[in-house]
Amino acid sequence: MGFFKAIGRACAKAVSRRVERKQVAGASSKAYEQTGKDIVLAKKRGQYINGSERYKSYKNDAIRQARQKGNDREKFIDDLF
Repeated sequence: MGFFKAIGRACAKAVSRRVERKQVAGASSKAYEQTGKDIVLAKKRGQYINGSERYKSYKNDAIRQARQKGNDREKFIDDLF
């Protein structure tokens, strides 16, 4: 493997990891917003939802999606370099 290729791969992986960490960190705010929308809609309909359970579900889904995207980026980088 060439020197420049190794540097390019290391930089691409570093950026990929940084993006993944940022997405995982943003999962809680994304889940909070989605839960808030659900609560407002439920109030309009006169229904009750368990906000805590819904928040945990949305947060876990957002983290799972961020990690899956990170894995896909890593595979792409490995195939590219």
